[in-house]
Amino acid sequence: SQQLHELNGAPVDQRRLILLGTLLLAVIAAGIHWYDGTSILPRGHQEGARKWAPESIVSGFAQTTFSETGIRQYHLRADKVTHYSRHSTAEMMKPHIMFYRDSSAIDAPPEETTDWEARAATGLIIDDGETLTLSGNVEVVKPLKNADTLKFNTRSLIIKPNQEVASTKEAVTVEQARHVTTATGLNIDIAAGKVQLLSQVRSQYVPANTQPE
Repeated sequence: SQQLHELNGAPVDQRRLILLGTLLLAVIAAGIHWYDGTSILPRGHQEGARKWAPESIVSGFAQTTFSETGIRQYHLRADKVTHYSRHSTAEMMKPHIMFYRDSSAIDAPPEETTDWEARAATGLIIDDGETLTLSGNVEVVKPLKNADTLKFNTRSLIIKPNQEVASTKEAVTVEQARHVTTATGLNIDIAAGKVQLLSQVRSQYVPANTQPE
């Protein structure tokens, strides 16, 4: 089976550069703007940001990443990206990431081939593009058979896009049809389509015309 947490060899080093490298190319194409003074960086990064202004801000960012075999893997977009090259860090406003099915045709419309997608109020890219942290009104959606969907809501979510895994230690609400489940902590294996709720799991069935508690 595919090892999700071990990536070895030269191709991996190249993939780690794809996300931040593409950000830089997008900046050159879109132009550089002055920083507006707001920041969602963690405390340690904020101290550095006081010494170094961001190198660039890009509006309307969008990027599609392909796997090593040439299959469309995921698409990342955001209303605004603020890039700090000195810290290999990028802030994102209203990020939206979509993972595609392995069988997706390269020219198929994204909305027809999306397997998992997540969006939030803000996002933070660190570790040379290997880690995307979503914060604020995080919503994760996976389409199921018979036009059904599986929806997750939480306050924050850590995604490893190239490894296709996601996790949170926060409280989570899971909705499917009329079933509502709450839990603390969540692990998602995006490639395998598996979800693990970690603790304090509670489920309920909500009849029609009834709102969940």
